[in-house]
Amino acid sequence: MKRIRRLLSISLLLMVIPLTGAFFARKEPDIEDLVLLQLMVEANPNFEPAALRAQAILIRTNIMAGKESLEETRHRLSDLMKHDITGRNFASYRKAVSQTAGVIVKVKGKCVALPYHRSSCGTTRAASEVKGKEASFLKSVACSDDILAEGFLQMREFQSGENVTIVRRFPSGYVETVKLRGKMTATMTGEAFRKEYGLASSCFYLKKRKGKVYIITKGCGHGFGMSQSMANTLAHEGRSEEEILSYFFKNLEFCRNEH
Repeated sequence: MKRIRRLLSISLLLMVIPLTGAFFARKEPDIEDLVLLQLMVEANPNFEPAALRAQAILIRTNIMAGKESLEETRHRLSDLMKHDITGRNFASYRKAVSQTAGVIVKVKGKCVALPYHRSSCGTTRAASEVKGKEASFLKSVACSDDILAEGFLQMREFQSGENVTIVRRFPSGYVETVKLRGKMTATMTGEAFRKEYGLASSCFYLKKRKGKVYIITKGCGHGFGMSQSMANTLAHEGRSEEEILSYFFKNLEFCRNEH
């Protein structure tokens, strides 16, 4: 955490203060400043206030769980320069952070990293779809309005020259394994395939047309935890940030972190 704060001290002076004024200059950067920075990059400023507050709580929780690395922080600071963070947008972010100041969530008394993504394929993924780690806090829930999210449905030509076959799917619709045949035959997970070929989602389908193979994806991201798009829908319906997070996760305990 000390290394992150040192990075923030230097980077904020050089990069952020010219855009946002003297907000960060008044004090030593702390966890709340880091929450604000990440919220600026990762959340849509036009989302409902409760959705922004839910996102702020998740970001703060993940920082406390040790999920955020120095490199991730540097990357987000760089991304921040690509966004308009002045005026009304900055005020929306800052309000969401201040209204949830210090609030984190725990699972069975422990602070654990809780995942989120832009939009699901129509349902989020259950704990049973996580390989190699305990994730009983995850649950599969309907996100019917995610179909309306920007970039929900995308199509691109698969040009690797290899023959790809979907071997198995999870109940949620996300691909579990694929087989690639080329000079060599290889099997990989759907999520690894998504990252390798830069797909929006590992919920994808193959369509062959006129000798070409096209990949059609549904949703944006890995599909675990909170769908940012559905969180905004729930907020629009009048749900609070606590109700939103409890919709996506099980056994949450809301508490205030003392730092």
